[in-house]
Amino acid sequence: MVHDWLFTAHHCLKDGKTDPIYQATADIEFDESGRILGEAIQTLMAERVVSENDVAKNAITAAVRSPIAAKIWNGRPGQCDEDAVSPKHLEEIERAIPGSTTEEAKRRNLDIASKVRSFRTRSAAVIVGRISFDR
Repeated sequence: MVHDWLFTAHHCLKDGKTDPIYQATADIEFDESGRILGEAIQTLMAERVVSENDVAKNAITAAVRSPIAAKIWNGRPGQCDEDAVSPKHLEEIERAIPGSTTEEAKRRNLDIASKVRSFRTRSAAVIVGRISFDR
């Protein structure tokens, strides 16, 4: 769901939406969205929430960084509104999981956008060399 949210937020930013919840993800590029999913899968395996499977992790990460995924990332005008959860579905979600919808989160004064920003920290990593096996 995190990865899907990044795509949705990207579409909404491209469509000119300025909500803080979207702005919190504004500096995430396509390749980073794939790395985030790979890290999430790695964490799920490390915490034993899912069984360890490097093949599945690598296949899923490669798929979400593929040219097909890039085309979906780029979207089309109006994609944000098309992707939006309908009011009817929001009501169903709220009935099933009370307190989970945006309106309820606002009522409870949850600052979701700042929480999203607090999860991401800039990496101090630098490339120190490259190795190639091509001849």
